[in-house]
Amino acid sequence: MPVAPDRILHSFEHDATLGAIVDTVSNCLGGQLWFRGEAQDFPIPANSELARVTPRPNLDPITPDFTFGPHSFPLRVLTLYEQDIITCIQKNPPPDPYFPSLLTHLDHPGWLALARHHRQPTRLVDVTWDLLVAVYFACSDAPEKDGFIFAYSGLWDPNTHHPVKHYKDLYDAAIGDKIPAYRDAEITTPGTLETHAEMLATETKSIRGDMAYLFRCEDVINERMSTQRGAFIWRGDPTLPLFDGVANTFAFRIAATAKLGIIRQLNILGINKIELRLP
Repeated sequence: MPVAPDRILHSFEHDATLGAIVDTVSNCLGGQLWFRGEAQDFPIPANSELARVTPRPNLDPITPDFTFGPHSFPLRVLTLYEQDIITCIQKNPPPDPYFPSLLTHLDHPGWLALARHHRQPTRLVDVTWDLLVAVYFACSDAPEKDGFIFAYSGLWDPNTHHPVKHYKDLYDAAIGDKIPAYRDAEITTPGTLETHAEMLATETKSIRGDMAYLFRCEDVINERMSTQRGAFIWRGDPTLPLFDGVANTFAFRIAATAKLGIIRQLNILGINKIELRLP
């Protein structure tokens, strides 16, 4: 559903200036923030491409859930559909100057970023640490409609806890800290999952479903991601949006009548279509 009025932290009306937006957002929120700009109030805000695919693709995990007696829990989060997307893009690489650096690392998480930037359906949703970039995306299109800025705080970065080396592992943060470790231990110590099945099943039930995760992909980054100061956010359930149901998420509205003036101010600062490498 569109952004509910009670979810809007502040509305910027027709006389809003870029400085007022920056000051207000900065004063309302503190800490490390990530932003997303959308030029209109979409039926489902901050929704991933994967969530919009119809008919619904095969979203079963690449590894079936583990079941032992009454206990059951997932071992993987990556879906078969997402695995197929990566396989396809590896066989048919897009004309991207950053592709060669990935070709020598077929397991690199950057494949997910490459797929997202070439309009393949993934669960990734673009964000930026630069508020001005988010304001640009909120104002650069749909001039007759209000734009929105979504601000995210307290995002969970899997890399700060367990460095992600393989794209299959990126989303595993959504199943908890212990399950990936015990899953991998099963290879060297068969019976590990059975021994700890009750504890691991309990861990799965305690995981917060309202959490959004961060994916920065800093070592393989293309020019557009660099100029847009970009990263990605995602959820453990790929069918869910990255606004409704997500904790520590805030919305700001920009009136349609303020857009043109704000775009002019951004252009003076060098924030425009050319600078952001937009098609």
